[in-house]
Amino acid sequence: MHDASIEQKGFNYLNHLPDPIKPMGSIDRAMRKAFFAFLLNDQYRILSVCKKKKIVTLVHPTRGQVTITASEQLNAEGKKRYQVFFKVYFKRGSAFIDQLNSQIQIRVAA
Repeated sequence: MHDASIEQKGFNYLNHLPDPIKPMGSIDRAMRKAFFAFLLNDQYRILSVCKKKKIVTLVHPTRGQVTITASEQLNAEGKKRYQVFFKVYFKRGSAFIDQLNSQIQIRVAA
């Protein structure tokens, strides 16, 4: 019984993150920039950006399309890729997120 409590304490830092096994409905705000870089690194390319509806669609040559709405909602393919993203994150740690975040620069129009 004592060993179980020690093991649980070691994994408390993961409590704020979504479970990678359960399907996701939306992107966590802290992870959206890294997730976008992850998709681009995985050969996804921007197919369309609809500013009026605030929807971004990315396409992969063999996997299909990922659609992200303004409220960070994902389609079925996007949910699958988000699960893969978190599995890689759990293996590599926060350095993985830092590396992805450094690849994307956001410019604010003046």
